[in-house]
Amino acid sequence: MRQAHEELKHETALDWSFASPPSALAAGERSGSYRLGGDDLLPGTSSKQPVGISVADPAVAIGGEIEAPCPVKRRFPVAR
Repeated sequence: MRQAHEELKHETALDWSFASPPSALAAGERSGSYRLGGDDLLPGTSSKQPVGISVADPAVAIGGEIEAPCPVKRRFPVAR
């Protein structure tokens, strides 16, 4: 995914957004709680709470970004 993001950063003909969930995706129900970040990865909320998220939460975050003003030509990390 990093290479795809690097290639997109130089794309001028498309309006794009790149959702970036953390590497720790977990099965389970949607928590309804997530954070959106800028171009940098989101840190964990504490040493005991690593960055992670249920598989359903990024889907909700992406849907919310489609309905709201979506960041254009940038990545937005999604994490718990």
